[in-house]
Amino acid sequence: MPPDSSEDLCDRIVQVDSTTPLRISRFAVPGCFLAVLLGLCLVCTGSSALNVPLPWTVTIGTHQLKECLDFPNSKVQPFIKTSVYFEQPMEHVDSVDDGNDDSHESKAKTHYEDIYFGGLRLLGLRRASQLQVEPGAAGVVKIERFEAGVRTEEAAAASRTIARIYLDLYLRRASLKYVEVALEDFDLLISELNRYGFRPSYIVPERPVTAMFLLNVRSETGGKTETLVYAQ
Repeated sequence: MPPDSSEDLCDRIVQVDSTTPLRISRFAVPGCFLAVLLGLCLVCTGSSALNVPLPWTVTIGTHQLKECLDFPNSKVQPFIKTSVYFEQPMEHVDSVDDGNDDSHESKAKTHYEDIYFGGLRLLGLRRASQLQVEPGAAGVVKIERFEAGVRTEEAAAASRTIARIYLDLYLRRASLKYVEVALEDFDLLISELNRYGFRPSYIVPERPVTAMFLLNVRSETGGKTETLVYAQ
């Protein structure tokens, strides 16, 4: 789907009476809140053995809006729009609960939300639909390639979006297998996740770590992988 034009998007953002107003966030997700909420329960309840959906996929794409809010001395540049989509193909299975034939409806690629960042700060979001992944299903988050010139800012936006999507998936009782990113963007995304509070899961017997958030990141090619924890 082609990105919105910067001019049209800016017009919608500044409209006071918009039918789908941009919800401006006063606060980003506090680290302590994130840790406590995710520490409550990381176990997802799965479906019965014969009634298991195929994995869902959440796609996160970042895009710079070059002519949006670019007034002199602007503090919200570069202005990054992060678009989130989800899809979930479902297999035709027999339910062991009632003995009847069950057909689960496929979820085509659906626009979930847009999150806006300016100058590495969270500005707000626009929700397009509900996140309709199957409760108990496990899937992956895929990160689209970052644009040249704003790779660091887009990696920062993607890392913050990953954390927020993880919370949404948790509420749906859906488990995240791993995050997949292009090989050339792997180290940059890991670096930004580190800055956001995710650390390599080194095991030191003298100093045990209570993990609140376990995140596996893999490269599309090249075999790179890193397991990160959000911990106390």
